Amino acid sequence: MSFLSRILGRPAEQPSNADSVTYDDVGVTRHHASGRVDDVDWADLREVAVMVRAPGDIHIVLTGQRASTIVNPRTPGVALLAQRLAKLTGYDQAAFTRGLEATERCRVVCWRRGGAGGLEVGATAPMSAPVPASAPAPLDFELVPIDADEAPASVPRPTRAALRLDIAPSLATVTDLAKDAMRDMARVYKTEMDGSIDSLVHIDRAIAEWHAAGAPWESVSKSIYAMGSYGGAVLARRAGGRWVDAVGADAGHGKLDDAFLAVELPDGARWSPIAICIDALLDGPEHSLLRTARALLGAQRAAQGNE
Repeated sequence: MSFLSRILGRPAEQPSNADSVTYDDVGVTRHHASGRVDDVDWADLREVAVMVRAPGDIHIVLTGQRASTIVNPRTPGVALLAQRLAKLTGYDQAAFTRGLEATERCRVVCWRRGGAGGLEVGATAPMSAPVPASAPAPLDFELVPIDADEAPASVPRPTRAALRLDIAPSLATVTDLAKDAMRDMARVYKTEMDGSIDSLVHIDRAIAEWHAAGAPWESVSKSIYAMGSYGGAVLARRAGGRWVDAVGADAGHGKLDDAFLAVELPDGARWSPIAICIDALLDGPEHSLLRTARALLGAQRAAQGNE
């Protein structure tokens, strides 16, 4: 999103304080109290939904192919944003109101892009029904969006035994685990993981939500392994890499990276997506599949240009 578009396009009456949401002709900007900023372009927006985790615990979820954000209805600027969302072609205002008034756990879709091309394509299918509270979670720990500013938590580092290396991805299972991650992200977030480098942002965001919620490692370990497997499959395909065995057989010796499979690139560089996912869960979103994958690809292109 360009700097000029942000300066020239933002309506003057919208707030710009540290914890707020604003919009302009290009897209939506969510400023978190922590300093984090989420940008979702209108052209990238795929879905608008209301997520209710408990009575009074309500969030508006804007999901894009490249970026997403979550907004509490009490966040400054939401009233103006709601008026803008209502102008999306095919937007279901009644569903939005129903979601805000819900007292039981559910997810109500208010708008969904119905096809390729155009900024605002109305949904062609009936609105998705709220998900009942009794519906089983597709993952070990349900992917319910959470705002890190509102629910800070620390995740205790698991013991060596809790890492469960016996169920960690192997050369024989990593491909199936990557497919599991794709299926689970589609079921929970309605996000198609298309095998692109940019799709790794959805994995990063999901793990960041788990970190913020304090998800216990024991509950999410299988899902973390699957997500790391997907990340590795993406980079291996895009960069001509291949999976290689772990360097160390014991998580208690050496770095965490050495305990899991890695992707080896043609230039010999090694990338450890499974370990990155674990670090992101335990220590926070400064550990990122998308960022490190892009850095590796950039270095690879630079090296090829110097040959």
